Amino acid sequence: MWDGESARLFRGLVPVDREVFRTILIREGFVALADPRDYAVHGWTQQRYYEVCTNAALYACLTSEKRAGAKV
Repeated sequence: MWDGESARLFRGLVPVDREVFRTILIREGFVALADPRDYAVHGWTQQRYYEVCTNAALYACLTSEKRAGAKV
């Protein structure tokens, strides 16, 4: 979102029904020190946050990796 922002992604499986699982991505990032008037970032805190990723492009990358891994 901002220059200099770093994040980690975690992938897992979540049960949604009997013997049905879905892949889930969790993003870990650090809270920005931002000016609320113009959203200018002045640094990063050590406070972490976690969010569920819904970006289809990220899930598509996982599918591509899975296919590439199966061909090896």
